[in-house]
Amino acid sequence: MFLSIAPPLMDFEDELLWINQSNSGKLKILYDKSNYVTPNTKLLIEQAFLQPLSLQDQQILFDDLLKQNSDIAHQYGLTPAKLPLLVENNPLISIEILLRLMMTSDITEYFNILVNMDITLHSMEVVNR
Repeated sequence: MFLSIAPPLMDFEDELLWINQSNSGKLKILYDKSNYVTPNTKLLIEQAFLQPLSLQDQQILFDDLLKQNSDIAHQYGLTPAKLPLLVENNPLISIEILLRLMMTSDITEYFNILVNMDITLHSMEVVNR
């Protein structure tokens, strides 16, 4: 077995100091819950891409949309390619999401998809609002 001497300790000006808290019961974890999407909401938005939602389910999604502060398209899994599915199945939800996306730089992609969609009653309703 090979033994060696421990290297000397060097002082570093930018060294990070680790502090162990002895009273860890007083520490609280800070978490921003405003960007949290509940599993029920995730399930509803996945269903919204595939089928029309009931009025009660739409209201749950609307309430959750009002709570969101940041990138709702990313949190809901909405991409420009999925927008036509949402417009055809749930135009009111797609209108609300597009209104929220108006403040982002991604809105032009969604508008391009919306303009190039086949003309249906639902797509005209979304464009008019």
